[in-house]
Amino acid sequence: MTRPPARPPSAPWPETDPLGGADGGPAPDPPRRRGAPREVLLGGLLLLAILAISGWQWQVQQDQFAAQYAQAQAAARRADWPTSLLALLRLRHGAAHYRDSDALAAQAVAQLTTQALSGTLALRPAANPPGLYHYGAAGWQWLAGSTASSRVVAFCPDGDVLVRTPDRSPGGRRLVRNSPDGTLRAVLALADATRFQCARAGVWGEYIATEGLVDSVAYQASGNSAPIPARLPAGWWVEQIAPDGAHLLVIDATVGTLAQPRTRLYLTAPDGGQPQLLVEEPAGLSQVLFSPDSRYVLLLLVVSSQTGGVFTDSAVLLDTLRAAAPRQLATVSFRPSARDAGLAATFIAQGPRRGQILLNWPSGNAQGLQLTDPAHPAPIWAGRLAQPPVNLSILDARSADGVLLLLGRDWPADSGEAPVQAIELDPATGLHALSIPLAREQRVEETEFGAGWLVYTASTNFSRSPHPYSIMSLPLSQWAAPATAATQIYSGMSGIYDSGSPWHLGAGLLAYRAADRRLHIRALDGSLDWPLDETVTDFFDPRPSDLP
Repeated sequence: MTRPPARPPSAPWPETDPLGGADGGPAPDPPRRRGAPREVLLGGLLLLAILAISGWQWQVQQDQFAAQYAQAQAAARRADWPTSLLALLRLRHGAAHYRDSDALAAQAVAQLTTQALSGTLALRPAANPPGLYHYGAAGWQWLAGSTASSRVVAFCPDGDVLVRTPDRSPGGRRLVRNSPDGTLRAVLALADATRFQCARAGVWGEYIATEGLVDSVAYQASGNSAPIPARLPAGWWVEQIAPDGAHLLVIDATVGTLAQPRTRLYLTAPDGGQPQLLVEEPAGLSQVLFSPDSRYVLLLLVVSSQTGGVFTDSAVLLDTLRAAAPRQLATVSFRPSARDAGLAATFIAQGPRRGQILLNWPSGNAQGLQLTDPAHPAPIWAGRLAQPPVNLSILDARSADGVLLLLGRDWPADSGEAPVQAIELDPATGLHALSIPLAREQRVEETEFGAGWLVYTASTNFSRSPHPYSIMSLPLSQWAAPATAATQIYSGMSGIYDSGSPWHLGAGLLAYRAADRRLHIRALDGSLDWPLDETVTDFFDPRPSDLP
C-alpha cells in the first residue's frame, strides 16, 4: 500500500481545511479582540476635546491680548501714558511685538519723559559736556559755561537762571545768567555775594553779615559790566529788595529805643539814593512784605503794654505809588503763650488770587481769618476756625475757582509733636477741614500740587541733619476722607545744606535719582516705576519763595 507524503513542519496550515468541519460545514472565523472600536472612539473624542480646549484657550488669550492692546491705545488717546505703558508691559509678557505695540511703547516712554522732566534743571555729570541742563521741547539743553561743579543760585521772572561755577579766576567763582535754552546772556561781577535776587532789568547781590543781617547790597543792571553798590546813611539797613528790582525798602534804625520802639521806613533807588519816607509809626516792626507786583507793602507792627504783658499787633497796608493813604487791615491784642502767635499775614504769590492778602490771628478758642484785596477796602471774606492750628501757610490757590488750600500746624508744649490740619477756604462756602495722613512724630515740610494730586514731604527728626523724609502722594478727590491712606513714592535723607534735590515733580509724575544715580519716572499712585538710561545728581527747581 502506498502512504501519502508527510507535510513539512514549517509549512503553514492551509487557510481552509479541505475536509471541512466536523459537521461538514464551513470552518469557523479566527477569534477577534473584543472592545477595539470603543477605545478608538474614546481616543478620538479625547483628542477632539484637547483640540477644542486648546483652541478656546488660544482664543481667550488672543482676546486678552487684544483687550490689553485696546486699553493701551485708549489710554494713549487720552494722554494717560502711565496706564498705556502698564497695559503694554502686561501685553509684552504674553505677546512680545504684538502688532505695533513696540512703537506705541516707545511713544509712551517718550511722552512720560517729557511730562516728568519738562521745565526742570538737572546736573548731569555723565553728559557731554558735563554740567547743568534744562529739559525743554527739544530735550536736554546744556547751559553754556556750566560744569559738573556748577550750581543754580537764583531764578529770574523771565525764566532765566543764575549759575555760579568754581573756576580759576581771582575770586575763584564765576556768576552767569543763562536763558532756558542754554544761551549765555551775561557774565556778572557779583559772584562773591552771599545771596541773589534776579529781576527783569538786572541782578541784586546781597552780602550777609555774621549776625545774619544784610550788610550791603549791589545792583548790576542788564548791559552794565560793573555793579552799583547801595550807599546808605549810617544806621540805615536794607530790609527788602522789591520783587521788580527797582527799589529798596530801607529801615532807619537810629530812631526809637528798646523801651520805646519806633519804625521809620524809606523807599530808595537801587543805589540807595532818592529816599522817600513811606511810614513812621511808634511801634516795633515784626514783619514787612512786598506784594508780588511790588506796588504794596504790608507791615506787621507790634506794641507792648507797659503793664500786664499784653501785646497789640497791627497790619498796615502801604501803597508805594501813594494813590491811597496807609490802611490798617487788622488789630489784635493777645498775651503770648505756646499757642498764640499773634497776627500773621502773607501775600498770595500765585494763581487767580495772586496779590491778595490772607490774615490770621488767635481769637479766644478760635482762629480768625480774613482775605483782602489791596485794591479794595472791604474784605473779600472773613470768618473763624474752631479748634485752630497756628502757623497757617498757603499751600495753593486753585486756578479754576480760586479756592485756597491752607496748612496749619499746632505745637503742643507737652509732646513736641506737630499735628497737621489742612483747610480749604472757599469764599463762597467758607472753611472745610481736610486731612493729611501722617505717621506719629512726622511733620510736613513742603507741599506741591499737580494733576489732581497733593504731593508732600513728611519728615522725622527734623532738627538733625541729615534727617529721613518720605514723599507722599494723595489724590485731591480723596483728601476729605480721614481714612484715606497716602502712597509713599520716594524716601531719602535730607540735609539743611543740600544745594539741589534728588527729585522733581512733573506733570502728574515724579522723576527721581535712584541710589545708583540712574533716573527713574514714577507714577504718583505708585503703579509704575520706569528706569531711564540717564544719570543725574541733582534737580534745581524754583519753589514759590524762590521766585521774585
